[in-house]
Amino acid sequence: MTRFAQFFKKYYTRENNRIVFCNGMTLNQLAITMWEQLGYKGMDASALSRIIKGERLFTFPQLEKLCITLDLKRDERNELFLTLKTDYLNRHGLNNLYSYNFSDDLLQQTVIYSQEEVIEPLTSIEESDGDRYVVISGLSVNTVPISIMQERSQNCFKRGDKKSIGINERIKCYQRRKNAFLNQVKKSLFREVCPKSIIQQYVRNTSEFASADMLINLGCNPETKREKRDHLKALINLLEDNSNYELALIDDTNIHWFFNRNFWGIKGDTLILESWFSKTQGRFLMINESIIVKSFRNNFLQLWEDLPTENKDKECVIGLLKEQINCL
Repeated sequence: MTRFAQFFKKYYTRENNRIVFCNGMTLNQLAITMWEQLGYKGMDASALSRIIKGERLFTFPQLEKLCITLDLKRDERNELFLTLKTDYLNRHGLNNLYSYNFSDDLLQQTVIYSQEEVIEPLTSIEESDGDRYVVISGLSVNTVPISIMQERSQNCFKRGDKKSIGINERIKCYQRRKNAFLNQVKKSLFREVCPKSIIQQYVRNTSEFASADMLINLGCNPETKREKRDHLKALINLLEDNSNYELALIDDTNIHWFFNRNFWGIKGDTLILESWFSKTQGRFLMINESIIVKSFRNNFLQLWEDLPTENKDKECVIGLLKEQINCL
C-alpha cells in the first residue's frame, strides 16, 4: 500500500460495504464529481478505488480536485500533497539510494509535472547555464532536425486534425530548446549516455528515436528510413562540430540501475527524473535539493569514467553511428 493510501484512510469510512467520504459522498459520487471537474475525463470509480487501495497514485490535478470536493483545510491539503510527493519519490527509487527519511526541505524542492506541463520547464532549464549530464533510453530531442519534425506532422495538418495546433506549438518549443542547446554547448560540457541496443532497434525496427516520442503520442507519423538516415547524419554533425558535446553508446552488459527509468539528467543545480507508466502517461520530477543533485552528478561522472574507451571516444561513436546508417 502506498503511503498516500494509508494516510488518506482518515478521510473516509466503510458503511455496509460502501465507502463514504468525509463530505458524505460515496465512492461513485465522488468519482463522478471529480470526472466533471477534470473536464469529463481523468477519473472514474475504478481508478478511485485503486488509488484508495494503494494500487496507483493520484495525479496532482486529480488531487487538487479531490481536495476542493472534500472541502479540506489548507493544512490538510498540504499534508496530502506532501504525502503524494513522497510516494512519487519512492516510485523513482530514491528511497533505495538514501537512507534518511524525506525531509520537508527535499519535498518542498521537488516539483512534479505531467508530460504536457513539463515542456516549458524543460525548455527553461535548457536555456540556463551549466554543464549537462543526461542518461536516456534513446536519442535526445535536441539531435532531431526540426525539418524532420515538420515532415512527420504533415499527416495531422492535411486531415485537419484538432491536435495540429498543439503539434505546431510543440515543434516551436523544440526549436527553442534546440537553439538553447546549440548556444549553451559552445560554453558548457554536454554528455549523454544511451544504450547501443536502443539505437540498433531504432534502425532495424519501426521504433521511435526515444522511448517516449511525444510527436508519436500526438498522432504524427514515425520517422521514415530516409528521415532516420538524416537524423543520424545530423547527430554525427553535432558531434563533429561541437567539441563540448559527447555521446556514449553503452553495451547492455554495462547498463546500470540508471535505466530503470527512461531518462534522468542534471543541468546546473537541477535534477530531472522521468518515468513512463504507460505509452502516453509520464511523470517528470525536478529536484533542487543539493544532496540529491550532487549524488546523481557524482554517479554520472563515475559511470562515464568507468565506461570503456570504445563506448565514449568520439571517433568510435561516430563510426558506430555510420554503421547504423549503412543498415538503412
